[in-house]
Amino acid sequence: MKAPGWPRDHIDVSALGLVDANISLAANSVDLGVVKFGETRFMLTIDRARAVFDLRQLAAYGGAVSGEFVVNGRGGLSVGAIFRL
Repeated sequence: MKAPGWPRDHIDVSALGLVDANISLAANSVDLGVVKFGETRFMLTIDRARAVFDLRQLAAYGGAVSGEFVVNGRGGLSVGAIFRL
């Protein structure tokens, strides 16, 4: 029996090219129902089909997380992430 593996479907991120935006959030706490976070600060920047989610601070489980996640839709799709605990 062979596992099916990852899907090979094309991921369409063309919608990233429809808008340029800067969105930020700062909150003392964030409650998602299943999980609760403490002080949270992040910024989402979309510029010419490239989105950068900058997690500046996320207090969780007695520690902190920061980092960034990038989705680049310029001329194809590439993704990358760096997180610090």
